[in-house]
Amino acid sequence: MERTESTKKAPSRWWYLLAVMIMLLGPVYGIYNVLSTSTAVHKAGKYFITPGALKITVNKPETYILWNAKQTIYQGQSYKNDGSIPAMKILVMGKRGKAEEFDSDLSMTAHFGEEHLNSIGKINFTEPGTYQVMVIGDYPDRVFYLNSSNLVWVVMKGILLFFLYSAITLIAGIAMIVVVAMKRSRAMKSDTPQTSIIGAEGAGELESTSDATASEAVLKDRITNTASICHFSVLLNLILPIPFLNIILPLIVWSMKKNMDEFIDYHGKEAINFQISILIYTILSILLCLIVIGFFLLVALFFFNIIAVIVAGISAAKGERFHYPLCIRFIK
Repeated sequence: MERTESTKKAPSRWWYLLAVMIMLLGPVYGIYNVLSTSTAVHKAGKYFITPGALKITVNKPETYILWNAKQTIYQGQSYKNDGSIPAMKILVMGKRGKAEEFDSDLSMTAHFGEEHLNSIGKINFTEPGTYQVMVIGDYPDRVFYLNSSNLVWVVMKGILLFFLYSAITLIAGIAMIVVVAMKRSRAMKSDTPQTSIIGAEGAGELESTSDATASEAVLKDRITNTASICHFSVLLNLILPIPFLNIILPLIVWSMKKNMDEFIDYHGKEAINFQISILIYTILSILLCLIVIGFFLLVALFFFNIIAVIVAGISAAKGERFHYPLCIRFIK
């Protein structure tokens, strides 16, 4: 009588590359979406020379924003000013000579490549039709720009979608990496050779040895899986953005299971120390936002943390020790 067990085939490492591509897909598409939609709305606006007038047709009641072009190129000529608004009178005339309301608002700025804009005010078009915007004043020619206030909403919507797409693909990519890592680890461990039972005399001894080996394998799986959870639990903070959850979760796992095996104790302390280090680096990066570089450091830290945690979790699942780079080891 013969008993056989087929070894599971480990997933290819190419799955890791696919997971990384999925993680990048959201941010790349989000950036493209913001740029393309905002550019389309921006092109729908109207430029005109002031002092002067602009005729515009609106299809529905809507609020438009009048901008001063601090720096732009219009009709092949470069225009530039300091952004201050000269003394002027702005009239908005509709059909039958009806005047529309103009509200001064100097609080907004916008940038499109080399073009810099600062707001002058808002025009509330109360009904569809053709209107004439007249700017009267005594100052050197400058370019004004009139466009729908939807541009601000489009940009805000694009930014929100950027974070949404990034979160979805990031979670999907991380989930794929974790699943592939666990399957590769199990496939490597499921190395059970074929066993032949020759006679009744050796059957009892062979069965006892087989049971002991199986028990050891199960225990080893529990230890390596628990150690990997110390790291992978941090990723739940991406789904539940609760302050300090990235430290609390591995701390809970480590506190409950550290006495089970020295391997779990090691990985638990390593995971906690690294997340505390990331917290310190994040605070320093926020302070450095005052000189711009902090924004780039925050983005770099975010991805560095995710990648390091995934690598550490995979190493733990394989039964290997992992030393986090740039980790301050408070718990030893």
